[in-house]
Amino acid sequence: MKQSVLVLTLFVLMACDRRPQGHWQVGRFRIDSEDSKLRQQIVQVMYPENKILEAGLIQMKRSYVFAAILEKAGHQIQPQNLIEEDQRIEATSRDRAMLLKIKDVFKKPDGSFDRERYLTVFILPVYVERILPGVFQGLSVHQESSKIATEFLHEVQKKPESFSSLAKQRGLNYGQ
Repeated sequence: MKQSVLVLTLFVLMACDRRPQGHWQVGRFRIDSEDSKLRQQIVQVMYPENKILEAGLIQMKRSYVFAAILEKAGHQIQPQNLIEEDQRIEATSRDRAMLLKIKDVFKKPDGSFDRERYLTVFILPVYVERILPGVFQGLSVHQESSKIATEFLHEVQKKPESFSSLAKQRGLNYGQ
């Protein structure tokens, strides 16, 4: 599984096309210099100690590669997905002050809120990071390993003291 994700990631990275004047294209997802600047401001809000000048662009490229992988796997990202993710974050955020600081990054000079950029620069990366593992867990390539893990879990629950010997019998490595 890791190999297939790695190969797909490399394929998408090779497809990451740098356009003139700071524009990047990753699959159908486009990053412009303003997106990169906004994401860098988010990095500074969330991680003030981070001194990597292009951390925002790096994060966006990674997230957009993940988004392209999701779409290649059949999970099309629609505007409604991002709106629902925004609502989920609003409802469950534990750090309201941080969320407000992040939203302040998206205030336009006239004081209005740039919701479109907020959804693509902040919400989309959060969404794909949350969704990606679940999409790949449902793939058939995981069925055998899931079966082994479930059987192992049931046996360990019956005899917790036999964890080490059961793991060893199955060739499972842990704690190494």
